[in-house]
Formats: sequence, structure tokens, C-alpha cells
Amino acid sequence: LRTQLRLDIELAATKRLKSKHKKTKAKIVLSMLQTGELFGEDSKKVCEDFVTSSARAIMKAWKLQKAIDTGASGGLNYGAVESIRKIVEELGHYERGILPSSAVIQREAAARWYPSVKAWSSFETI
Repeated sequence: LRTQLRLDIELAATKRLKSKHKKTKAKIVLSMLQTGELFGEDSKKVCEDFVTSSARAIMKAWKLQKAIDTGASGGLNYGAVESIRKIVEELGHYERGILPSSAVIQREAAARWYPSVKAWSSFETI
């Protein structure tokens, strides 16, 4: 099923965009998936979930803690992380965004230095 779907998309893109490069074809198909033009609202939701999970994989709490620790003084701190979360991500109360909260970052740092403290990533989800 997945292979057939891929072939259908490639065939449609090839016919419509014969003179375009593969990179351009991929961008057009991706934008159609993101807007829901290709497979409706389901494709839009899947794309949003994929982008969010990919960004969360990159923006890990320990990486942000490393940036705080190794950055120039007055550079990045916990307050700056919270400001970015509030202003850029426009999160409401109890909403989860791409960036981890300063509490999660501090917990990760404590877990690295004090092994008896559990890191956020080690908690089991229910």
C-alpha cells in the first residue's frame, strides 16, 4: 500500500511537473501535504505531528543546558528560554511546545550531576 501510494504521488508529480527538478517536485508535494490539498485534513495533521516530533528530537533539554553552560555570560539563561517559549511559540497554560521548559532543563542538568535525581526523559509515561 505504501509503495503504491508513493508510486501514485511520483506519477502525478512527474506528469504535472515534467520540466522541474526533483527538489522542486518534493517541495511542491510537501506543501500540498501541509496545506491538506493532497489528502485532506489527515495529511495536514500528520505533517504537523511529524514536524513537531522532529523539532522536539533536535531541541533536547540537555542540549539547551549545554548551550546555557557553555555560552557567554549574559547569553542564554532559563529566563530567556521561558521568554522564547511564551512569545515565539505562543503557548497557553499547560500547553506543550517544541522547546522544553526551564524546569525540565534544570532537571536534566541535575540528573547529569547527581545520578540519584531522575531526569525527565527517564520518567515512564502512563
